[in-house]
Amino acid sequence: MRTTRMPTFTPRTRHARQAGAVAIELALVSILLAVMMFGALDLGRAMYAYNEIVQSTRSAARYLATSTTIGTTEITRARNLVVYGNFSSSGPALTNELTSSNTHIQFCSPTYCDIAGKTTSDMNNQAVSGASSVNLVVVQVSNLTLVTYFPQVVANMLFRPITVTFPRVS
Repeated sequence: MRTTRMPTFTPRTRHARQAGAVAIELALVSILLAVMMFGALDLGRAMYAYNEIVQSTRSAARYLATSTTIGTTEITRARNLVVYGNFSSSGPALTNELTSSNTHIQFCSPTYCDIAGKTTSDMNNQAVSGASSVNLVVVQVSNLTLVTYFPQVVANMLFRPITVTFPRVS
């Protein structure tokens, strides 16, 4: 007598059934990880740029506060110090978006700086009328927007005004 053998059904193992799920999970997690990595890179670059601009603004204010004379040469050198990190405007700017038009320099007495209703633009680049009238040097970087490398992840960042005020040393 001849017996017919029934085909045997071998159920897939658990590993074989989950192989597709693992690939899908890996794809989803990889996208999330890439977005987080690119965002962290852009935020780190923004923090570095902000720190460099703050340091150069302090250096410019210190230079003007200790300078024996204040003229267009000193103001130009201070602006170059803010934008390029050196007096001679050589090399690249600290950030691509930073220009000398973002840098405002003012000389004032404490009472003039504190006049109600006066904005910083009203007080920019006031003429020095005498050594006794100029007590403070104010260097400010404003309207600076850092363009991000990955705008799909992090929006362009508008920095708050960076202001450094030093007393003039006679």
